[in-house]
Amino acid sequence: MVVEIYNRVSIKSGIGWLLLLMPFFPVSIIEYYWEESDLLFDIWKIFSIFIILVLIFINEGIGELLLNAKLGLVFTWWFILFVSTLANGGNVLTFIKNVLAGIFPILLLVMLLQRNELVCLSYLTSWLWLLIILNFASILIYPEGIYRSYSDDLGWYSDAHWILGHKNIIIGIFLFTIIVSFLNSYFMYGRVLLRYKVGMILCTIEAFLMDSQTSAFILAIICVFTFFIPLGKIIEKIDSRWIVIGEIVLFVGIVISKVYMYFSFIIQDIMGRSMTLSGRTTIWPVALKMISEKPWIGYGIRDYKWITSSLGRSWAVHTHCQYLEWAFTGGIFLFVTGVILFWQCAKNINDIQPREIQILMKAVLLGLMTGMQTEVFMFKTLTIQVWYVIVLMVSLNQSQIDYYLNYVDDTISPIRILVNGKEVL
Repeated sequence: MVVEIYNRVSIKSGIGWLLLLMPFFPVSIIEYYWEESDLLFDIWKIFSIFIILVLIFINEGIGELLLNAKLGLVFTWWFILFVSTLANGGNVLTFIKNVLAGIFPILLLVMLLQRNELVCLSYLTSWLWLLIILNFASILIYPEGIYRSYSDDLGWYSDAHWILGHKNIIIGIFLFTIIVSFLNSYFMYGRVLLRYKVGMILCTIEAFLMDSQTSAFILAIICVFTFFIPLGKIIEKIDSRWIVIGEIVLFVGIVISKVYMYFSFIIQDIMGRSMTLSGRTTIWPVALKMISEKPWIGYGIRDYKWITSSLGRSWAVHTHCQYLEWAFTGGIFLFVTGVILFWQCAKNINDIQPREIQILMKAVLLGLMTGMQTEVFMFKTLTIQVWYVIVLMVSLNQSQIDYYLNYVDDTISPIRILVNGKEVL
């Protein structure tokens, strides 16, 4: 028996990237049971931001990244939100905290894409898969949750939390881990390894067990189009921009025109849900009225007390619709920028080959934009990883994929073991 071990991404380098990015993927259970961890992670995050800036200046130059047209859409989105928050006397400190949590990892991610070094994140995704597995175990052991956090601002306890946190905030980690793992697997081996496909199914099962309906729906869409070849061929032939158009039309139909009222049989009798869509339809008219009073720049980022008081529901910490949230927080300017951003994502995905990666990215686009009909993912600190997914969709290009498929040999994996020429790990 001959055993060969290849190690193109060194352990030292891999651990370095892991430590650099770990504070941007918080483990909620640590923050809950260890109060001092907030300060530790803030210090760790500041240190990581400093290192990221140094790496960008040394390897890429901040100017070149800032002039990236696609990344410019992301900066424009954040800038409009900042102006709106400042003009409305909103919570600027919360805005800055979110920027620090999101914009610097985004800059690093784009730099790695431009330098064809996305495989540097292999150790990070391995760590995230470990957390996902541990989270699954915690769900099986504590089906009602490990703990419930109390909000001083709102005066009530939240739903159940597990190792990775609340059921509705984990979707960002799931999607980021799946996409980067699929891409790196294809870069390393020319195919997506079975373990990552099993991992995607595991994420879907976790979402169902946590009763996170939106997350489960998003992941189920991705699984269906990824694993069922006939459906994969269908979505492959569809121009991704039709997905964006369809979702905006769906938003207008659901939130503004209330077409869901015509599907009471499906919602009530089949899905077993109320016609208020878990109370969402009671706050949407209020949000629309408020938007009509400030249509151009919206209300910016505000504290939870102001939002719940304005929307008239103690649980309504946002509008529970991403498209509506765009208009609510940033007015028409932010809404249009958000649509353009996803339009660019769709346009970019159309040009991606091989087909397996294109199908995955289209399924993610469809699942995410559909989930955005009833949830808010963009900007919230705890779901900031969704921004990393959006940046991957808008920034990944064919030349980066071709680099790996044409010029990188098949020994690039962090740890790859062959036994008598047959891969076993």
